[in-house]
Parts: sequence; structure tokens; C-alpha cells
Amino acid sequence: MGDVTLSIKNCHTLWAGHNEIVTNALKYAFFETFICTVQRGEPCTITLTLQREGNNYRLMIADNGIGIPEKMDFARLPGRPGSS
Repeated sequence: MGDVTLSIKNCHTLWAGHNEIVTNALKYAFFETFICTVQRGEPCTITLTLQREGNNYRLMIADNGIGIPEKMDFARLPGRPGSS
């Protein structure tokens, strides 16, 4: 894909959202005792992909960190309706 041009307003919105997600990946996916080269056999990476789809854009962010625990109950996360 080639270059993508966004308005200042859209850039600000995009930056704020991806900044929070990347910060959380660094904090939770790659915490001090998790060493990607030992656990995964590869360097720690965070991948950001921006794709244009007609008049819309899709931002995808992925990491190869520790992962989400199998028993994670997403319905009980703080801030979700019905959570305590």
C-alpha cells in the first residue's frame, strides 16, 4: 500500500488511540520478566498497519507478547456494563 494522507483532526484521533494501545502493549505484553527471544524465539515486536478501505481506514495493531490468559473473563473487566 502507498502513502496515506489524513487531516490534522484524523491524525490527532489516530495518534491518541494508537498511543494508548502501544503503551499498553509495552506495559502488559512485554513486562520485565517476559523475554521474547527466550519464550518466542524471536525479537519482541509491535506491528502497526493502516489500510484504506474506500472512505474509511483500518488501523491494526498486533504484538507477539505474553498473550491474553485463557481464563480471561472480558465481561467482568472494569468499565463494562454490569462490571463491579
